[in-house]
Amino acid sequence: RSSDLDVAAAVAAESVLHLFPEQDWQNLPESSDAASCKAMLSKAQLSLPLNHTELNQTVSQIPCPQVWYVLYADKYTCESNQETMNSEDVMFEMVLMNPDAAGNPLDHFGADESGLHEFFFLQVLAYFVASCIYI
Repeated sequence: RSSDLDVAAAVAAESVLHLFPEQDWQNLPESSDAASCKAMLSKAQLSLPLNHTELNQTVSQIPCPQVWYVLYADKYTCESNQETMNSEDVMFEMVLMNPDAAGNPLDHFGADESGLHEFFFLQVLAYFVASCIYI
């Protein structure tokens, strides 16, 4: 989800967020020419144009946690001519969330920490009840 987006500047710059899983990112060729740059961007598993004030995007269920690389690109990214890069800065905020048990994206914990907050809360509650019984 991205918010606080300067939509006019983002649309003018043709701003896009490209998401690459770690294995795809590591296999990308390292080259500086514009054709290779555009080919690299086209290999993103998910591309999100920044053309709305708020954007919600769900990534399909992934069986195990993995690292993702997020790359911001605009129409100047693959150009070698530095003089054409007089565009405005695009300000945005990105919030990544995991779905809760009902599938609602409300959980800010990493996938490897899912359920730990509830577990520790119940553990503290059990200690409190046990200490009340023995006192």
